[in-house]
Amino acid sequence: MNLTITASEPRTSDSFLRTVLRADIVATGVNGLVYVAAAVPLSTLFGSSVPLLLVLGTILLAVTVLLIITQRGRPLSLPLVGTLMAINAIWVIGSIATAVFADWLTPIGLGWTIAQAVFVLTVLIAEIVGVRRMRITAA
Repeated sequence: MNLTITASEPRTSDSFLRTVLRADIVATGVNGLVYVAAAVPLSTLFGSSVPLLLVLGTILLAVTVLLIITQRGRPLSLPLVGTLMAINAIWVIGSIATAVFADWLTPIGLGWTIAQAVFVLTVLIAEIVGVRRMRITAA
């Protein structure tokens, strides 16, 4: 019986975080495309201006590209993941501020803004859990 022992680097479990990033890619990309493609009808529905929706849609599409780059990285770049987490935190804070202070939102726009804040906060929490899992596995 031969016994071979080989040294290997610690394995990290990034599958949960990659799944979260894939979900974020879909949600962010679809949202960005819809904001850009349907800015005029959405402006009436939400009470937002067309230029605001176009800017937000463009930002979301740019974030989608960053998400794709990050998710495809081998290994995952924790600085890029941290950047995405910061972007999500800013989005949540901005959405809450908009919900509280924007008197131009329609009831549907207000509901959508709150729903987005809750969804993005959920994604952010899942990203934090994913990063923690990676670090625990690597330890």
